[in-house]
Amino acid sequence: RAQSDLPVLNTGQPLVRQRMAEINQRQTVWEQLHQRASLEAEAAIDRYERARRLVEGSGNAVELPQELSKLEAQFKAGEIDVLRIVTARTSLLAARQAQLDILNELAQAAAALTAATGLPPEAVVLGR
Repeated sequence: RAQSDLPVLNTGQPLVRQRMAEINQRQTVWEQLHQRASLEAEAAIDRYERARRLVEGSGNAVELPQELSKLEAQFKAGEIDVLRIVTARTSLLAARQAQLDILNELAQAAAALTAATGLPPEAVVLGR
């Protein structure tokens, strides 16, 4: 017992149309993923470059420990009050916290850049 379809009645066009629709759907998904990956990579590069500029721009602020030791010497000599020492120490802590925040942002931006591109930040930024 054998069976074969008559080519006049079953031309295969429905299956061809289904396969073409699947190809078009996959092509659209691929284009969307490619666009999304490109946008994520660009955003990661921009974030890293902004963070790097912040780190370069912040540099090393005035050496507050030296200034603080001068203030402490003045306090011991009775020239200033303890409030000035506390204010200087608070400023020192705030400056260090700001510097650490900038470095943390740079580290997070570098991690995001590596995750988005698969390359180390130096390779992407310098090659741009």
